[in-house]
Amino acid sequence: MARRHHAIPAGLRNRRIQIDRLTVTRDAYGSPVNTWRPWAQRWAYIQPVRGNELMEGQNLTEKQFVRMQFEYTSDLKAKDRISIEQETYNIREIIDVGSAHVTTEVLTERLP
Repeated sequence: MARRHHAIPAGLRNRRIQIDRLTVTRDAYGSPVNTWRPWAQRWAYIQPVRGNELMEGQNLTEKQFVRMQFEYTSDLKAKDRISIEQETYNIREIIDVGSAHVTTEVLTERLP
């Protein structure tokens, strides 16, 4: 029986994403400074999942969730984030699709 690799056809991976990683440096006074730096770029398949409107205090807040699939990336961390053009997404879940080390799927939440 042939093993299925769960690869995404190249034509569907039509959005360039940037994976950013948080780095901590020190300022002139020795205080920590958090900086997001580009870590990797991938061609990805982007699929909106759902959106929610929630009341937080007196404010109506919209949450947008997006599923992204791209070439397998073994050292991706949930603390990383993803940028697409002017939008930034926190990573909520990381999946090695089919445990085949071919495709990484992430569930993300768009930052306001």
